Amino acid sequence: MAIDLFCYSTSNSSELEKFIKRMVGDNENLFLQKFFVSMPRDASLVHKEIASEFGLEAQSLFLIRVNDKNAVAEISDVVDLVKLCLGKDKVIILWENERLI
Repeated sequence: MAIDLFCYSTSNSSELEKFIKRMVGDNENLFLQKFFVSMPRDASLVHKEIASEFGLEAQSLFLIRVNDKNAVAEISDVVDLVKLCLGKDKVIILWENERLI
């Protein structure tokens, strides 16, 4: 069972890469085996359109994949952490790129 969280950000991909490295490094207990975090990429026109449907002008995005099915209960902790670190008004997180969480 793969679960992907699509994280859209108003930051550019180089700024976002610094954030991801810091977030993963500071929270190894979550990210070493439980969750995989991709490196960011620039948002395509399709990605920008998806994000705009939820009120965000996305410049970049990254994915968080559940790596350990026993960690599903910790998804809300990961979501809260991303929003805290990036700023809740600068990021949206979509469950399977469909549902806002």
